[in-house]
Parts: sequence; structure tokens; C-alpha cells
Amino acid sequence: MYSIIVAPIDLSAPESSERILDRAMFFLQNSQASIYFLTVAAVTTDKSSLEELRTQLQQFISTKILENTDRTFAEVGVGKPSKAIIEFAQAKKADCVLVGAHRGGGLLGLNSLGSTAAIVAAQASSDVCVVKGPS
Repeated sequence: MYSIIVAPIDLSAPESSERILDRAMFFLQNSQASIYFLTVAAVTTDKSSLEELRTQLQQFISTKILENTDRTFAEVGVGKPSKAIIEFAQAKKADCVLVGAHRGGGLLGLNSLGSTAAIVAAQASSDVCVVKGPS
């Protein structure tokens, strides 16, 4: 089982982030894993806005995670999301990164990876768990 999991949260995409939060909750309840929730801001974001993002992330997490809070951490990264997620996971020595799939368009309407999730899946040195959206 995993011991350190990175769960990127896009606060502008609540549906996908809710699914990642649910999967993180599963790991918290069924293992001893520590979960690092990470949201990524643009390089140009000022310090007070970064603190506001951290507060928003903590509030989002607290909607579901009421137990094992000693194993959950809210972090804000800066830069291109895929690069920030990969570098953060490496720095924390994560053994799993959660990424969200979203319902694609087109004729088949299949779940698909967005560009950030695809890059993380291809370049992360750890396992990557794809959290699918509704079918």
C-alpha cells in the first residue's frame, strides 16, 4: 500500500476535485498513508493570494476529511501545474499521485485525461492513480 500520496486539487474544477478528495479519503480510512493535497497557482500570484488559496484548499478538504487530519497536508505550488505536481511529488518522495479524468466529448463520450493529467501520468516517477469521472 502507499505511504505518501499527492492529491492535486484544482479549485476551479470542483467536480473532478471532489472525486480526488473521495479517493484520498478512501486511502486515509484504509491505510496509514499521508496525503498531500496540492493546488497550483500561476507564477505571478502574490503572497497574500497564495495564502488565500491555501485557506480555500483547507476549507475544501475539511468538507469531507474530519478524521486522520494529522496525515493530511494542504500545500500551494507555483508554476505550470504538471511540472509543479511532478516536482512536488518527487520532493515528498510520494509513491502515488492521484489525477482526475474527465468526461470527454465526441461520439463515444469516454473518460479522458486532460493535458496536465497526461503529462503527470507519463513523467511521474511514482505510480499514478487515475480517478475516473462518471461514465
